[in-house]
Amino acid sequence: MAHAAWYMSLILSVLLFLSAGCDSGHEPTSGTKTTSQDTILKEQLKPLDDAKKVEQTLQQAADKQAETIKQQTK
Repeated sequence: MAHAAWYMSLILSVLLFLSAGCDSGHEPTSGTKTTSQDTILKEQLKPLDDAKKVEQTLQQAADKQAETIKQQTK
């Protein structure tokens, strides 16, 4: 019986969490207005963009090193 109560509370918690993301009163933002949400999103995406640049640089360095090794073994 205790398991049923635990499962019910888990299900209700998940449903509450999922329903909190649904906002029926949300107005779509226009493309010309910059909202605080857009600013926050840009700030959160900046480290991802930086990481992509670092990954690209590392990949280029690895390719160059592999080419150098290939040339030396000929």
